[in-house]
Amino acid sequence: MRCRDFARGAAISYYSVGGNMIKLLILISVLCAPARAQEVKTIAVHGHRGSRGTAPENTIPAFKAALMAGADVLEMDMGVTRDNVLVISHEPRVTPERCLGPDGAKLEKAVPIRSLTLAELKKYDCGSLVNPKFPRQIAAPGERMPTLDEVFALVKASPYPAAAKVEFNIETKIFPAEPELSPAPAGFARLVVDAVKKAGMEARVMVQSFDVRT
Repeated sequence: MRCRDFARGAAISYYSVGGNMIKLLILISVLCAPARAQEVKTIAVHGHRGSRGTAPENTIPAFKAALMAGADVLEMDMGVTRDNVLVISHEPRVTPERCLGPDGAKLEKAVPIRSLTLAELKKYDCGSLVNPKFPRQIAAPGERMPTLDEVFALVKASPYPAAAKVEFNIETKIFPAEPELSPAPAGFARLVVDAVKKAGMEARVMVQSFDVRT
């Protein structure tokens, strides 16, 4: 018998034969408590772009902060370099708002990630600039844009308890109107599958995309 059926029957009995309403409510509460407990669903806490409220988004320090805070899921976005390496970035470009140029100077314009090799991309400082929308964000000077492999390695080596079971919510950044910014959908998907399998993270990764082709 389901809890609500029992409660309805008990209430009918009360109105039929009379009795002590307080005792009836206590009885229903005790007998129904286990069933209610089983129905409770917990909320999964996603570290959005790591922990961009406290560290530059989608950087190793941001993901470390999310693990330290006990996040259930690390949420991130992926781009692909010219030599087909998956890197973590919400934007398909290296932007002046987020990164400094190879010479440490402010970028004059955004640079497509797809136009750079990983070695070239690693010359950009994506940790020195803080986002004014997040006053508690602390800069991480010299921090480079991480690869997906580096994030997996971080989690595997992390001393924080959350790392043992944290999951990954990763998005493929692909733009049908700007195909030059990413590989073809099938190629992008293959890179992700290969990286996840290589890291042994098949059971802990969910992939999302706003492009049905991937």
